[in-house]
Amino acid sequence: MSGFKLTHSGSSLTTGTSLVVTAQDRCPQLEADQEEGLAALRLEVSTAEKMLSALGQARSLRELVLRSGCRDEEVGRIVREVLLVNKSLHTLTLDLRECSDHGATYLSELIQKTPSIKHLTLMLNNVTAVGAEVLAGALPSSPLLSLTLYATQMDLHDCCVGDEGARLFASALPHCTHLTAFGLAQSGNTPTGLEYLLQSLEENPRITSLNLLSNFINGVGAASISRFLSTTSHLQQLNLSENHYIGDEGARELALSLSHNSCLEVLCLKSCGIGQSGAKRFADPLAQNTSLRVLNLCGNGEIGDDGVEMIARGLRGNSGLRELDLSSCGVTDEGCDHLAGALSTTGTTLTHLTLHKNCISDGGAVSLAHCLTKNRCLLVLVLSENPVGEKGVTALGKALEMNTTLTSLVLGAAGGGERGSRSPFPSSSRGTRDSESRKLAGTETRGSPVEARGEEGGRRGKRVLQMLPEGGPVSSSSTLALVEALVSKNRRLAAYKETIRELRDRVKTLEEESRDRINS
Repeated sequence: MSGFKLTHSGSSLTTGTSLVVTAQDRCPQLEADQEEGLAALRLEVSTAEKMLSALGQARSLRELVLRSGCRDEEVGRIVREVLLVNKSLHTLTLDLRECSDHGATYLSELIQKTPSIKHLTLMLNNVTAVGAEVLAGALPSSPLLSLTLYATQMDLHDCCVGDEGARLFASALPHCTHLTAFGLAQSGNTPTGLEYLLQSLEENPRITSLNLLSNFINGVGAASISRFLSTTSHLQQLNLSENHYIGDEGARELALSLSHNSCLEVLCLKSCGIGQSGAKRFADPLAQNTSLRVLNLCGNGEIGDDGVEMIARGLRGNSGLRELDLSSCGVTDEGCDHLAGALSTTGTTLTHLTLHKNCISDGGAVSLAHCLTKNRCLLVLVLSENPVGEKGVTALGKALEMNTTLTSLVLGAAGGGERGSRSPFPSSSRGTRDSESRKLAGTETRGSPVEARGEEGGRRGKRVLQMLPEGGPVSSSSTLALVEALVSKNRRLAAYKETIRELRDRVKTLEEESRDRINS
């Protein structure tokens, strides 16, 4: 086997450090790193041999992400010689693309006998209902708190966990005394398999989080979920993202359940084929619901301004929602007007608004800027990959002279990559559920921010401005004007001249590069 290449920032490792190791050049001295308190590790390897001895001495490791092409027997060695003997490992993600039903036997030992692992995510490409039966059989006696299975198949007709796998897991779930979160994602489940799972959840109120990402759930399945949510009071997190057939019919059913449910806190509906008609159904339920904290509707490009208008109407009467993601939803300046009106009302609770990758120009930015002069709740506003120009940026800068609560503003080409990536759902720790929910819902801000830390400490002592104007219509001068407005008019930021110098140098570089491109 080829060795590993170890990369990390900083000259020394401290408790809480995360490492990324890929199969490239040489084998790192993981044992030495452990002496410095390595807490999290990400490994990508092709075979298991050298990794076994290194990880065997990782005494303090609490979190491990392992991506490997190891086949079944090597998976068995990793499980028995490393994972089962490690007494500190708490959170484990295994991306085993070559693991088959036979390898699931070894993984069942991990599920059943693990001494310390509480949160387990399995990404298995070649496991069928046969492997699902083995894994499900180990669950009732498992100390796991959360288990998520991503059963990604190239050909769902030949190799699929499917509804039969869902039935097998459903038969085990009522007997799980510790499990609080379960996921069966990318597994080929239809409304039939969904019914099995919902029936089992009715018998186990301890399970509060369900991840059904990227299956074949349609309007009929959404109706089943709606009935479940209307009659049960323990499910707190539900991920239905990338179930493309939910559509407006399913959105109507799910919105209806919010009128009766007082427990659900996180609802993820990314890329579910929801349009204006479906979005409009959320207006009245949002006004009535007090438990929902996170609503992710990103990637539903047909929602448009008419749908956003009704959502904004619901926000005016809502007293619980904290985070709303409308990225890639076809929102224009008109939609921003509606959202700004909702954010200007007394009693709004929204702290995170994400409008990444829409069609918002200066008019929408001006509307949002105006509401920022009144709003005292919003902490994060994401407008990346929108055609906001100098007028909009200038308006936002002036608004921030008066607003003292916003801590993160994302403009220009910032946003760094596709939102809502394949993060394990549910959160790995209930203590960090709020921040993890933002990851799961796709509302976490991305990119490499310029940070200004205040002396007061706490979230109000820090402001983050993320702006990558290259590639967008925002000019260097307006970018700098916005930052200067932040620093000169806000007392908590007045000391951060270094931030201005850093950005001024960056602006100069951008302008020189722009002139060079024009001249060439």
